[in-house]
Amino acid sequence: MACFTQQEMTDMVMVIALAMQQAGNINPAPATTPPPAPPPSSKITTAKPHKYTGGADYLDFKCEVYLYIAANSRSFAVDADKILFVLSYLKGGHAATWAENYVDLWTVAGMMTLTATFNDFMMEFAQAFDNPN
Repeated sequence: MACFTQQEMTDMVMVIALAMQQAGNINPAPATTPPPAPPPSSKITTAKPHKYTGGADYLDFKCEVYLYIAANSRSFAVDADKILFVLSYLKGGHAATWAENYVDLWTVAGMMTLTATFNDFMMEFAQAFDNPN
């Protein structure tokens, strides 16, 4: 019995298939049609949140954050992405100090390791900035 390599076997199968096709014993392979084009994007564009300094506009900022994250959910696959996004908009004033302290809390040996959930983060954020008065 002769031994054939995988490539030799593949070549023989292709030759046999071609011969059978030409002899009319089997139907030719159907032409492949390209997949349909994806529907036009219905992505909603929302404005990015404003820079937050810790002022009385906390509720406005929180609303802008939630709207932006909801409209761009593919960009925020994990909670850490959402937390880092919010932290990046805390600029100046009490908000910048709070963000620096939060980053320091989650930084070990120069690496930031966020294990908090986004909901926990937002609850801490609310405790610091949501003025019930």
